[in-house]
Amino acid sequence: MEYTLKKSKGKHIALVIKDGKLTVRVPHGTTQSSIDQFIQQKIDWINHNLEKTKLSNFSQHVLEYNQTFLNGNLVNIVAMDTGLEYKFGILYINKNYTTKSQIIRWAKDIANNTLRMELDRLSQFTGLNYTKFSLTSARTKWGSCDTKNRIMLNFRLIMLPQILQTYVILHELCHTKHHNHSTDFWKQVQSFCPNYKQLKQEIKKWSQINKLY
Repeated sequence: MEYTLKKSKGKHIALVIKDGKLTVRVPHGTTQSSIDQFIQQKIDWINHNLEKTKLSNFSQHVLEYNQTFLNGNLVNIVAMDTGLEYKFGILYINKNYTTKSQIIRWAKDIANNTLRMELDRLSQFTGLNYTKFSLTSARTKWGSCDTKNRIMLNFRLIMLPQILQTYVILHELCHTKHHNHSTDFWKQVQSFCPNYKQLKQEIKKWSQINKLY
């Protein structure tokens, strides 16, 4: 985990999160092992508050059409006279068309290729086979798998961190064997994704993205 280390006159280690970045303030003489142990003890709190800060900023920027997300990372949006193009972390849009519609078109184009490739990779890795892939614009689901093992993935998934994309795809692949949420289903999910419970909670923090696009 990345963080900025600062010495302090205090007697205890302190964590500060601002603008999506973590600062660790430590008394003079604190060993690295003590710092590592403290961070590990507070990892859930750190992740929760880092994500909370990031999403809070995201909502504001999206409403102003200045930024969006790709793989959990911020993407700046610049309006130009040219067509839609993404390069060097910047999404260039045509100023003559609505920003929202162009972000959606861009995200769908990337999702169609990237999510399909990841689905194929994980299908081969797990030995779990699907019959058809398609994108969806569902507002309440990140993915689904029907009884014919056709998997549909929410195009907005491409905006989430890659670890959450992987979790959703593994989740749906496991439905090719268990078309339910039984104990056996979750055991299979856990066999491929041991920290799935944590990821289930993290992905809830991104639900608002389905209302924004």
